[in-house]
Amino acid sequence: MDNMFQGYAHPLARQARLNSGGETNEDIEFGPVPTGKMWVITNLCMVDETTTVTEVRVFLKGFGENHYLLESESLGADDFFSSSAKIYVPEGKSIVFRFVGSTSGDKLAAFVNGFEVEQPGL
Repeated sequence: MDNMFQGYAHPLARQARLNSGGETNEDIEFGPVPTGKMWVITNLCMVDETTTVTEVRVFLKGFGENHYLLESESLGADDFFSSSAKIYVPEGKSIVFRFVGSTSGDKLAAFVNGFEVEQPGL
């Protein structure tokens, strides 16, 4: 954990799963981050447990814009896409995991770990 956040940070762990309804793209979204908070994501992971997807994307969403962070090539069935890049998600924004090229019945999952920071003085 960053020393600059010591004393203001609380553990953060989120996970979500969904069964694709046959859409070309499926999103799993965490957020938005509550007012007065910031999420620091230190590890993230995505998986399609059943078939291959064309690619996976991770981006921040909020205030009318998307900010793309990570993208992977084709992800085979039950292959994991993970990253330990530190991602800062400010208040009011969400982190989104997009599975491109999903098919009906795909079992999709996304996981994040890190910490939630209370902004001092708020």
